[in-house]
Amino acid sequence: MASFLDLPREIRDDILHRALLLSENPIPTERDKETNRIPIIDINVCCWKLKDRVLYELRISQPTATALMLANRQLRKETQDALKRLPDQGRRCKVDIMFLEERELWVTFTHAALCCTTLDQVDVTIRLVGTMRGFGAGFSPEETIWAGGDRGSLAVTFPFYSALERFLKAGPVGSPATAERNDIDRHMVVKHLVLNFVSPADRSLLAGPDERMRWRHARKLGGAALTPAIARAVLAAERGGRLVRPEWLARYLAGYLRLMIDSTPATVMPHGGLLYERVGAVSVQVDGETIDKIDLGATIDGLRCRYFARLPDYEEVKGRFGEWHESTLAKRRASGLWGGSR
Repeated sequence: MASFLDLPREIRDDILHRALLLSENPIPTERDKETNRIPIIDINVCCWKLKDRVLYELRISQPTATALMLANRQLRKETQDALKRLPDQGRRCKVDIMFLEERELWVTFTHAALCCTTLDQVDVTIRLVGTMRGFGAGFSPEETIWAGGDRGSLAVTFPFYSALERFLKAGPVGSPATAERNDIDRHMVVKHLVLNFVSPADRSLLAGPDERMRWRHARKLGGAALTPAIARAVLAAERGGRLVRPEWLARYLAGYLRLMIDSTPATVMPHGGLLYERVGAVSVQVDGETIDKIDLGATIDGLRCRYFARLPDYEEVKGRFGEWHESTLAKRRASGLWGGSR
């Protein structure tokens, strides 16, 4: 029986090229709600809330090139040659995030040709599927994903940051079924992160452009002791059954990213610091159109210690911030990220 290696080299090259460039894992749909998905707990994360709302497949697919390069020496060499012929040499990854019923994120790594720690671009598609529902006997308004207050960020920011943090530490690999919490850190570097928030095929499911305040009011349930029945009535009366518009969520999360990278040292160093060390730039898109671009190299160049000078620990905080700033600039340069000239 003829084997793959018995084929002419030009045919093998074409097959390898197509396998590396075009192979993608299927994305979940609303009909897949019964799919067994669980959180991954294989890294220590800074995110302190709702990190269990980020769910992964029971077995994450390995990058396409991994199995090919493990087959034998000849196929390994031919796979490496095929990767070099790709436009980005395989250093690109695609991720699908389904924001399901305003409750949780389903993360699916749809394409990764090569397992490497430096990626030229990561394309993330965020799809909005279903609206808030299912207020049962144990419903707590304070635990909805839109909860927030006292000038703090809405809870929806935490699962999105948790998904980003895990990717920057572990990459598109891992197995939730066997994962144990540990200090794994592969130090992933992403030169360009693209977050594309897309509309559903049926745009009539979206809240109207002029209904933003009514839509938000219907979900501002925190701070009021509402029963499940009253919560359902509020949502129904205020057209809360409509989907959040992708531009609303995109602009809010873009603002949250900017807050993390240009805030007080207590926020910038532990949270924004991870982005500064490992991300070149972030593009925020709505249906493929860029609405905001965050150049972290330019931002860190102008970053200053924002702290109250009259407080007794000002000099100590300023010193720690200065050390962190210089260390982060050095890490960016070592990772080949643009910006950070000083």
